[in-house]
Amino acid sequence: MMNLHTQSFIVASVVATRLFFWSAGAAALTPIELLGKNIFFDEISIPGNKQACASCHDPAKGWILPDSAINGSTVVAPGAKPHALGNIKPPSNAYASFSPPFRSGNFGPIPPWEGGNFWDGRAEGCGAIGGPCPVASPVGAVSDTITPLDLPLSKRADYEEYLGPTADQALNPFPNDVEQNIREKNVCQRVQTAKYENLYKQAFGEAIDCSPNPKDDPAYKTSFKRLAVALAAWQASDDVNSFIQAKTPAGLTGGLSKLAAMRVTMGCHRDSPLILAVRRRTSSTPTSAITTLACLSIVRSRR
Repeated sequence: MMNLHTQSFIVASVVATRLFFWSAGAAALTPIELLGKNIFFDEISIPGNKQACASCHDPAKGWILPDSAINGSTVVAPGAKPHALGNIKPPSNAYASFSPPFRSGNFGPIPPWEGGNFWDGRAEGCGAIGGPCPVASPVGAVSDTITPLDLPLSKRADYEEYLGPTADQALNPFPNDVEQNIREKNVCQRVQTAKYENLYKQAFGEAIDCSPNPKDDPAYKTSFKRLAVALAAWQASDDVNSFIQAKTPAGLTGGLSKLAAMRVTMGCHRDSPLILAVRRRTSSTPTSAITTLACLSIVRSRR
């Protein structure tokens, strides 16, 4: 049965039907998670109402592109504007929040790279650790990053956990001209006029600011980064990351922490050191340093 507390916050009627059919019984979401959820399903694009995050990451289809014909042929997703096509298959975003910031690993004689989001790991997430990421070889494109300084001082302690690769990844599809094709300021303005706009104030303690001032650090850029943090917060929630109870040898049920769950994933899904060292962050070869996939479904984690 739908959680009434959660339902009361979802005010965008265009997405309300889709939001809950896969997540019945999930724990009540916080304002920042609800903000991210509404943004995820809102078709924020140019041309308008053509593409949302959910267009390429459909929860009913394993959080991937919901078009079997495309998945079985060209694999790249169409963008919001006519004839626009991406250049790589959209990966599933389920469990992406378990990927750590980009770093060197220690799995053998040749140090591999691990962490980051996107197939090539370019959403490195190193703003979360307060320092630059190590430089991989060969060097590839790297996403902008979000740091604690982009959050309101009163919310940093609560929201720093959402910084990292998933938040950095969320910065990219909106301004990409072959995806949602909409500038940062326009994204900010879209949320500012949305029916769920008040969730921003509930989450961050202040109204969303889409001003172009100050010129050296426009307010809309900070607001845009906070929207990405909200998307990361929801993608870290139980709505997106489903777990089941693990059976112990004695037949009892138990649960692992999310840190333990991540370690399970790291053990199950990693490339060889040589492959990672060679293929890290090249645009032509889809590989993930840590692929957080369905083996996490063997455990249950509750915050």
